[in-house]
Amino acid sequence: MQDLLDRAYYLHLPSAYREVLARRSELESGETPFVDSALIDALDLYVKRQFDDVIQLVLGLLADSDRMPGSLIAYSSALLVRCYAIRGRSIDGLKYLESPEVSKHFIGPLATSTYYWLLANFLRQERRFNEAKDALQRAHELVLISTVPRNAFRIVSDIANVHLVQGDGARAITLYEGAISEFEHDPDFADALIRARLNLASAYQRINRDEDAFRVYDELLRLPGTESEWGIFIAVKLNKAIALKALKRMDESFEAYTEVRVLARDKHDTQFELRALIGLSDHCRQMDRLTEARAYADEALAIATEKQARPFVIESKRMIASVERDNGNREVAAQIMRECFDQLIERGDNSEAINIAQDLVDCLSEAGHYKEALEINQESVKIQQKIYEGEIERSIEISSVRESLSNQREAVRARDEERTKVLHAVMPAHIANRLTAGERQIVDTIPAVTILFADVVRIHGACFVHDRRGFARSPFEAFQRTRRGCFAIWL
Repeated sequence: MQDLLDRAYYLHLPSAYREVLARRSELESGETPFVDSALIDALDLYVKRQFDDVIQLVLGLLADSDRMPGSLIAYSSALLVRCYAIRGRSIDGLKYLESPEVSKHFIGPLATSTYYWLLANFLRQERRFNEAKDALQRAHELVLISTVPRNAFRIVSDIANVHLVQGDGARAITLYEGAISEFEHDPDFADALIRARLNLASAYQRINRDEDAFRVYDELLRLPGTESEWGIFIAVKLNKAIALKALKRMDESFEAYTEVRVLARDKHDTQFELRALIGLSDHCRQMDRLTEARAYADEALAIATEKQARPFVIESKRMIASVERDNGNREVAAQIMRECFDQLIERGDNSEAINIAQDLVDCLSEAGHYKEALEINQESVKIQQKIYEGEIERSIEISSVRESLSNQREAVRARDEERTKVLHAVMPAHIANRLTAGERQIVDTIPAVTILFADVVRIHGACFVHDRRGFARSPFEAFQRTRRGCFAIWL
């Protein structure tokens, strides 16, 4: 039963959460219920995408966590932070997960892997990509020795996302394609397959394969299950708008961005509403409609500030700075860019700080602030050196981790082989195969059974002069050859 709950609450696999909801009365009844009824309510609300209600309900449960088993605290926490992620509350999610009082309840390979996987998601939202990559590597190691090693490919897909953001499109495409090949025939990972294809199309855009990307988006939108999965559906819609803009189909792009904005607002999806607003601002800026561009960016900044969606605050400010620069207000643009640069350095997002540094240096130079531009340039060089040194240390660490992981895999393989040999030695082959495949309670109905008890006269004396196993086995083997479904039990 715990395996079912793990797959439902940690991994949110459709077959698992549907079974939990279907077996609700069984799970919450008895002297020692498997799970609290309120937690099943929370899962039901999550499936229905009522995320604010989930947050309220789970926080109420966790307020009395002293009386809850550790596993239920972990299940509740996993649901809570997934809702935080969907609502763009990355600061709240990070603060919650980084608390030792929370992390200690994620026990076992699958639970701990899920913890690092969820943590990495918030680190990515906060643009702390190197830390996110480290957390994902740890999650990947652990899931391979868990009860659901197949989830490793969802984590691989997220690792590819980090490579893509950091500019390694070729590596990202390789990882996405590997994940897609593993997801194709498993209905539990149908959403992961669509997400991987979506991200692969995004990677195509990074290397200027916009036509290929647009083709994939159209294919995804035609799939029967895409529209029913909101997170996937809205992401495909947004990325299609981006692809249309890259292809210079500007009128279609504007309509697509506007549709995403309306859909996201109706669903109270802050993250995609903000992405649409920033996309609209950039669209208008490219069309030299700077007043509209500034209005969209200001609206995005107001929403992001209210919702404490810090990454979008900086992204909105950068867009405002770009608009002001296009308007010739270089002093204002430089001031805003400098604020963003300092905030990124404070957060440890060195890669993004370097990206904005070049625009800041150009803007300061255009405004005649050459000394400050030189200082920013020198600081950027130091940051690049720091990143380079960190990558060398990380490469050494990853090599060590890979060697350790290879040893763990070999140990798991040897253990599995030994277990299979033992099972086949003591049980009928078809039963051993079912146990190896993961069945735990094997109960078959046989309408008619005949039990034959045979006592061979003077067998003990005969065994002294013959091989006892071969001597006793021969009559039974002869009988089994003539009767299907006959099994011998040696006494």
